[in-house]
Amino acid sequence: MGPGIRSTWEVPDPYALGIRLGIARGSREMWTGSASTGLLHRRIEDLVEHLLRADRYPYGVVLATGTCLVPESDFTLRPGDEVRIEIDGLGRLVTP
Repeated sequence: MGPGIRSTWEVPDPYALGIRLGIARGSREMWTGSASTGLLHRRIEDLVEHLLRADRYPYGVVLATGTCLVPESDFTLRPGDEVRIEIDGLGRLVTP
């Protein structure tokens, strides 16, 4: 899942987390972007309600919302590219 998972009660304001994404190819930065969870179109409570509407998860569940950080449509990852995603208070995930 990533470098760490935090429980909801450990996050003071889930709508105020900065998100940064970068893609490097060798020493060259190919793409960068930043956003905030404040840009979510739906409230987290609504997403959770929909998630639990028809199913139960006795062992827990992770709700992944995705991100609005997307390179242009003509951009393609190549072998060796490094993708870095960092979220304030959660950590940094680096994927080669």
